[in-house]
Amino acid sequence: MPGGFNPSIHSTEAPPPIEQAPDHLASIEATQVPSFRDVNPYFFNKSAFHAKLPNDVTGCVAFVLSSMRRDDADIQPLKDLAEKQSKVLQDHGITTREQFIGLLNQVEWRDRGTGLVHGMAGASGFNTGSAIVDFALADKALAGLLGSWKDVPAALPAYAAGAFLGVMMSAMDVGTGPAVAKTFADAYYLRPPEDQTPAPLKGANAHTKASLAASISVAAGSSFGAARNGGIRLPQTVITHHVGSSEQRSLGDNVIDVVGGEIVGGGGMQLIRNSLDNGAGRSGFQHFLAREDLGACLDHLNKPALEQMASVAKRFGSYGKNVVTEMPAAMKSVLASAAGWTSHGVLGSGFGALFSMLVAMPKTLEANGISKKDAELYTQLAKYAVLQALYHVWGGAMGAVAGPRATADPSPV
Repeated sequence: MPGGFNPSIHSTEAPPPIEQAPDHLASIEATQVPSFRDVNPYFFNKSAFHAKLPNDVTGCVAFVLSSMRRDDADIQPLKDLAEKQSKVLQDHGITTREQFIGLLNQVEWRDRGTGLVHGMAGASGFNTGSAIVDFALADKALAGLLGSWKDVPAALPAYAAGAFLGVMMSAMDVGTGPAVAKTFADAYYLRPPEDQTPAPLKGANAHTKASLAASISVAAGSSFGAARNGGIRLPQTVITHHVGSSEQRSLGDNVIDVVGGEIVGGGGMQLIRNSLDNGAGRSGFQHFLAREDLGACLDHLNKPALEQMASVAKRFGSYGKNVVTEMPAAMKSVLASAAGWTSHGVLGSGFGALFSMLVAMPKTLEANGISKKDAELYTQLAKYAVLQALYHVWGGAMGAVAGPRATADPSPV
């Protein structure tokens, strides 16, 4: 009855225990195998993954690899692979369940760091363009066109200025792609190069055009849009509206746009894309445990911290070198690729529309009785909404155009 007490809702009984996977190779023959996300949880240390693992190292490897079983023909190859790779682990001192968990935790954190750096490198071109636009070109381009196109509505020259700057940022973004792709091709533990991936996992669950479009759209909108703009830029705009000045708001917004775009936007976008690929079985712990050079990976993980840091610095150096050596490929990406012109078209038209709105909207609001200060605030809030949509559209378009036939990642960020 309404308002009555339902004891089942307030039960203090403990939830049923998580079923532990069987030891040795039995997981590979189980009626139901774990999903890709089961063996690549979002939050490794807070997940049920640990409790599901068997008691022996061979069983742990078999449980993770069993997620790649598609049919009965995969059973024996996966069994052979699990035995082979568990021996490699044990030869390198991974002999207990707890050590296995510790290894995967270490690998996950290393790849997260790689993903952050990868995303920041990929976003460096776009964010350099953003800095140039925010601190130098935007006001000059608008002022110049507004001054020379006096007989047309202000929204038109503003659209032209925004379109020009959008294409410039797109060109800088696309141009970094070849160097970034070459630098990070073999940087991940969870995403081994094709020549280090054995037959049962080679080319597993490759992207379709639809899945790549969805992946980039979600990642771009979540990082550059929701996290950076919604989480940092929007609160800063609202706070300075009430306790600051327009100049403080503009300066803060420009700084967050560039710095936040590099770390939260670029780095966050790559981390999200990597997580989506792990959950779809295109990368993850099963790929790490299957790679042909697993022993070399374990040797590297056991090196002193300073030596590992030196290898990271070396990769940064190779990125600088690749920027130079991949210049012809960069120019081709900018001037003669479908992905490049898709990016130019989306960002050019998108920023054109944005600049047009930024010029026309405050005047329209003021003409309808809204104060100048409030009109500026509402315009900024509308800007973030437009950018949110733009990042989703850009990501989806890039994925749809490039699709599974692309030999390199279509989006450097």
